[in-house]
Amino acid sequence: MANPSSIKVQKKKQLRRSLRTLRNLVHSNSNDVNTILSDAFVCIIDSVKKIEELQKELQTMVPIQHQPPPVEVKVEEQGESKYQLNVTSPSEDGKNYFTLIVGAIEEKGINIISASVSRLFWFNMEAIVEVTQAIDSSVLTEIIFKAIGKCGVN
Repeated sequence: MANPSSIKVQKKKQLRRSLRTLRNLVHSNSNDVNTILSDAFVCIIDSVKKIEELQKELQTMVPIQHQPPPVEVKVEEQGESKYQLNVTSPSEDGKNYFTLIVGAIEEKGINIISASVSRLFWFNMEAIVEVTQAIDSSVLTEIIFKAIGKCGVN
């Protein structure tokens, strides 16, 4: 069984270690227990005030509106009546893009000769289309953006 006086000595050593740690944390220069504790109390009050100020500042900030990721559409002419379409987007809505784009293209009477789609990390569609009437590449780009707009993007 431990000697009661050695237990007291151990407790005093532990108290001194704790006070030394507290003194270092609050940057106190005193060795007096009451002064160290009052410095710690002041430090806690200052920290609480800083937190409250930051919370007020955070509440006054204008919330940042979520901007959907950009959709990139490239239309390249591949001859008189053929165009190559490249559509890429990191958006999660990309899983719906393919059906919307194909539907919009077919609705305009444009034939899709070939198409490939990838959704590994982002939406990527490559297609070759054939037009029956004279259409500018900007019109095809507009058709694609309008189709994607049905998903709420761009």
